[in-house]
Amino acid sequence: EAMKALEEKIKQFKAFRAQRISVLISENTKVPEAYPQIGSPVESILRGLCGEHYIPSPVKIGDRNALDNGLYYIGFSLFQGGKMIPWMHGRLSRSIDGVETVIASTETPESLYDEATNPTPTSSPTNSCYFPLENDSKCPPGTAITKVEQCKQAGFNIGGNLKNGDVITRQFH
Repeated sequence: EAMKALEEKIKQFKAFRAQRISVLISENTKVPEAYPQIGSPVESILRGLCGEHYIPSPVKIGDRNALDNGLYYIGFSLFQGGKMIPWMHGRLSRSIDGVETVIASTETPESLYDEATNPTPTSSPTNSCYFPLENDSKCPPGTAITKVEQCKQAGFNIGGNLKNGDVITRQFH
């Protein structure tokens, strides 16, 4: 359904673009409406197919426990069971000090969940600020890092990938 609507809209845009310049600049010319309408179900579906869909916290992946604590998903998604679900490549992020911090980024929702809940700070510093604090005997259940200062106090690394492919890491000790 969404794909048919998209194809129809593309035809409309092409027909509009093919008109003579005198028609395009006329006062009476009706410009096609933007597509899809922002906030519409069709927009969600198209963003999901393009790998740009946002799923707010809590993020549910399959039948596993929901990922909460401000964690959100951006990536490919599909419309199933009346809602958008993670599909193919995506990333789990959270805002730390007002900046998006990628917690996990992989090719499948299952591996994304595993990476977020079982991080290895030494090999993947971007995983350092979500779980496994509640799995750590030194931390009480429900412990979560929400500020960079807490990473410093915990002795974790924090880092990420730059657009040019370089990796930046900051170690707190």
